Amino acid sequence: DKQTYKSVGVIKKVDAENSKITIDHEDIPGYMSPMEMTEPVKNKTMLETVKVGDKVEFELERTGEKLLITKLNKIGEVAVLN
Repeated sequence: DKQTYKSVGVIKKVDAENSKITIDHEDIPGYMSPMEMTEPVKNKTMLETVKVGDKVEFELERTGEKLLITKLNKIGEVAVLN
């Protein structure tokens, strides 16, 4: 049973080696309050189009307990303070 959620967030870390991305996201309606999470991406090439500090719209697919980021769409950039 698959469910898809959409939200907006800022990329905090790109882990190309493990095909994972860390997003500090806003509320994910119907699923999760705002927080920072690290999740796998569906396709490693998705990580080539984004970088730390990018603001993105994303889709999150949930199958049971398994989460997968299936879409990343850059909509802007923010200054990331380390």
